[in-house]
Amino acid sequence: ARLAAVTAVPVAVTLERGQFLCLLALGLVFAAVFLLSTPGALLETQTFLGDIRFEMRHYSTFHYGQTVAPGFEHWGLLLIYFALMVFSPLAPLAALIFALSLAGVFTLMARPADRLRLALVFSAPLIYLLYMGLQKVLIVRNYLALFPFVAILAARGAQAAWRSRFFQTRRAQSFFGVILFGALAVNFGWQAWAAQTIQRRAEISLNACIRQYLQSRPQTRFFLSPQARAALGPAEFANRASTPEAADVFLYFSGEIEHPLVSNRFGLYQTPCGPYEVNFNYYPDWEGDPRLVAVGMSDARAEPLVDEK
Repeated sequence: ARLAAVTAVPVAVTLERGQFLCLLALGLVFAAVFLLSTPGALLETQTFLGDIRFEMRHYSTFHYGQTVAPGFEHWGLLLIYFALMVFSPLAPLAALIFALSLAGVFTLMARPADRLRLALVFSAPLIYLLYMGLQKVLIVRNYLALFPFVAILAARGAQAAWRSRFFQTRRAQSFFGVILFGALAVNFGWQAWAAQTIQRRAEISLNACIRQYLQSRPQTRFFLSPQARAALGPAEFANRASTPEAADVFLYFSGEIEHPLVSNRFGLYQTPCGPYEVNFNYYPDWEGDPRLVAVGMSDARAEPLVDEK
């Protein structure tokens, strides 16, 4: 229902102000999209309303690992997610695209003729963002519907930058174009690689992975979980710590810890190997194929992830 409500609004981009029939058509499009995506609203109305009430209570109370303070903490974590994660697995590229989206906002606001249309198009996502940010549960998939809006703003920001005084020469414009094309190419390349890790996940050897990971970081001391120790076997490594106090990083396999208490933190968890079908920092209780997870020892002991016994 929320996706239908939010994604129907961009149709307003094509409307001419003051045309009642176009506004009526937009309302019909929204109704059609809503009913096609949520037929239960008519076929099982009582169940539909009951589910809405259940989720309202759910999001206003608690969810394992996804509970945050409503308001500023919720919006702050979400801002980090949009700025550093949404548009690229590489934080600098994600930040570049997000910065272009902010430039797109200022570009549209600077033109009086676009302000009303800007307010019309982005009223739905802003209301949605305001409401969801006042909840105690932050699950980033709920914000997928906002991605197209930010992408549109980034495109407008890129257009404005292209036409700005900073890129007036053909050489400067070519340089800017290469940067944008390169950023997209890197993203597409990473997505293709991530898709391969999913398709070939049965071929991934976590035993070999943990050995390679320890060998590649000889200056870092690791404390291993029971399953990680069993996978490593009798092999000896100088950077393997015998106690949590002597380690810099905790290594474990996903699935060993059923409900991690902390999520939605950028860079908290690293996944050296395994399928990349999910961003583990935002779904640390993911029940998919096992993967090796690395987390700083101070964070691991604070959660706590480490069995101190």
